[in-house]
Amino acid sequence: MHKNINRFLLSSILLLVCVFGKAQTDTLSDQGQADLLYGASWVSDPHDRIIALNDLLKSGRITKEGYIAGIYVRLAETTKDLNYDLLDECGYEDSLSGECKVVFDEIFTYYDKALSICEFCAPANILSRYELEEDYSYYEKQAEKDMAALKEFGYKKERIGIPLGISYTKTPKSDFIGIELSPVGFLQSRYKMKNLNKKTGKKEVVDSNPIPINYQAFTCGFNKNITRQGYEVWFSMGQLTAPLMINPVKFGFTENYVSNEKAHWFYRPELGLGWGVFSVNCGYNMVFKKAFRRDDNKWFLTARISYPIFKAFD
Repeated sequence: MHKNINRFLLSSILLLVCVFGKAQTDTLSDQGQADLLYGASWVSDPHDRIIALNDLLKSGRITKEGYIAGIYVRLAETTKDLNYDLLDECGYEDSLSGECKVVFDEIFTYYDKALSICEFCAPANILSRYELEEDYSYYEKQAEKDMAALKEFGYKKERIGIPLGISYTKTPKSDFIGIELSPVGFLQSRYKMKNLNKKTGKKEVVDSNPIPINYQAFTCGFNKNITRQGYEVWFSMGQLTAPLMINPVKFGFTENYVSNEKAHWFYRPELGLGWGVFSVNCGYNMVFKKAFRRDDNKWFLTARISYPIFKAFD
């Protein structure tokens, strides 16, 4: 049934191309061309996707340089998907030969065509090529060159490493300052890649990431009560701190804020907003031991800075 759906989708796309090609003498609008490219790119079976993309290219209905280049980039990406197992076996060797070399040559030929057709689109197309190159050690030097070019356009690569965070928490009765650490985290800053549009003579945005993302996995922390005696130690399965701050699984133990009696456990879900390395959230402290609930079951507000200060990967 899955194959039948793919074939139906492919047939529908080819029928659209045929109808537009024969029934209209004028070119399609930008939106019309974008819709055709989008439809062909989303055919789930990679074999059928390549057929759809090639037929779309041959139809002559795609006339904008950016969309033609987009077809070649999709062909490159699909060829990689189609030969993933083969490339995974040979892409880490010191030299390429045989079928492996043929496939890689085909992929990079598609990228070369895309870059030659649309100079303005270069940042987005180089980024797609870089994402292929960084997966295979054979292309390590080429990946470094492409990354240098991407940075010139304004690209900011994701940062993966060991995040360190500091926080300030306000409760109805106490204030805390804290430090937290995770074994691994991910930060993708916002960026805009710009290139010169020769038609307007101005630099314009080609590709962008408008919303930063910050995530820390398996976080643990220590909070010191600065209003009265006490401390907290807590751990979390993971927390997203940007663009939303979400930490649904956070447990820990604390001294009683008032009586300073021995430590007891709590559950503390958090929800808020974040931007880059900064986040602000509210939450509710739920203590397991009934004797301490009256004093410790409280709303709180936390401001936090978290950054993967120890970089793990280039």
